[in-house]
Amino acid sequence: MSVTMPKYVGCLHDFTKTTHHLSRMIRQSYIGLQYLHNQGILHLDINPTNILYDGQFNAYVADFGLSLY
Repeated sequence: MSVTMPKYVGCLHDFTKTTHHLSRMIRQSYIGLQYLHNQGILHLDINPTNILYDGQFNAYVADFGLSLY
């Protein structure tokens, strides 16, 4: 089974031109980090390269190499 991600025509800069889109991306990143902390996980390396976005710009926290559990 393969999964095909929807494609967004344009770039992240174009997508975040409205405050609605930008606040949504920040809010999703915050919710992800809050969930991790509630589970007792400290990421310890949050930076822009460790927040990934799918084709619809949903946020995903990535790279748990420095995390503490």
